[in-house]
Amino acid sequence: MNDALNFLYENRWGIWVLFLILVGLLFLIHYLLWVFGVGRFGVDGAPKTQQSLRVVFADAIVKIINDFRHLLALVIVLVFAAALGYALYIGRVSTEGSAVENLKEALQGVMATLGGLVGSIIGYYFGESSKTLSQSNQSGTQPPATPTTPPIQKPPDPTATSSPISEAPPPPPDA
Repeated sequence: MNDALNFLYENRWGIWVLFLILVGLLFLIHYLLWVFGVGRFGVDGAPKTQQSLRVVFADAIVKIINDFRHLLALVIVLVFAAALGYALYIGRVSTEGSAVENLKEALQGVMATLGGLVGSIIGYYFGESSKTLSQSNQSGTQPPATPTTPPIQKPPDPTATSSPISEAPPPPPDA
């Protein structure tokens, strides 16, 4: 048992790399199945028609292009997160100068190079979500319910009679 644990400890980076490669392959297979509409991504109720290879290929290219912007945004955000983590690690273990100065310089370098890209990605997605919300309002669908306050009710008038038919008008006040 001790030999097995020593083997795992000595080869831990190789095991992590193997694990990440397997996860990447799973995501790639999942993506390709989605693009070609195979398995659970296929349309069950649609009639089966024979399509030429050219139509299938063109449909796959259109789906890839439409999905590419989301994939590119995800890759940029992941690169930003990895660079930020690496800069923080290097800033922490660096022996030159103080640790705070090293961390500050590392953060400034990463934020200066990739911060604008991540900001524009966030702005794009918030703009896209408001655009789809305004389009759904124009198409007649109801927006999500928002809490509202109930209307203000006036207190009943004490001089008004409760009956719509009054018997006699009240006598005039004595002056």
